[in-house]
Amino acid sequence: MAETIRLASEIQTDSIVDGEGIRTVIWTQGCSHDCKGCHNPETHDFKKGFVKKIDDLKKEIDLLSKRYEEAKKEKNEKAITNKLLNDFKNQSLRKMPI
Repeated sequence: MAETIRLASEIQTDSIVDGEGIRTVIWTQGCSHDCKGCHNPETHDFKKGFVKKIDDLKKEIDLLSKRYEEAKKEKNEKAITNKLLNDFKNQSLRKMPI
């Protein structure tokens, strides 16, 4: 039988309150700490939420990681291209007769 985990929701890929920058968050379900002022009391009940296979969750995380790396690479490639274009324009302008 596959190992499972109880989640409160699907993976959240755009959290801005759970740390610096934009974060991806996995909300697990079930907590017995009952901390005063808990930010997520709806996650306390061990019977709520839904069960997910850990292998499926790992696949989702791997896919998100690949997408992130591709986006980061694309952003870097665009930045490098823009820098090269700007350098070329600046060099070309310097060579123009006045």
